Amino acid sequence: MLNAEYGAAPLDATDLGASVRFAYDPDESALLIAFEVEDDDVQISTRPDRSWDTEDGVEVYLDLAHNGETIRQFALRGDGTKRPASG
Repeated sequence: MLNAEYGAAPLDATDLGASVRFAYDPDESALLIAFEVEDDDVQISTRPDRSWDTEDGVEVYLDLAHNGETIRQFALRGDGTKRPASG
């Protein structure tokens, strides 16, 4: 990971590293996305007032209509909580 969106940039692959894989299932019309993350300092918050910047997670943005106007955000937080966001 070369560019950290927020916070300090990773020092090396043992500090923070990730890979992503994509697949498409034509029978189900489903896009499948898999993430594998290595992090030496995992942050998982159980507070009810937690926010996107208080724990580790993955976010994906998809332009479902291919028009730049129908972008949807999908998030998976460190505790496994799925959060589809507004689009």
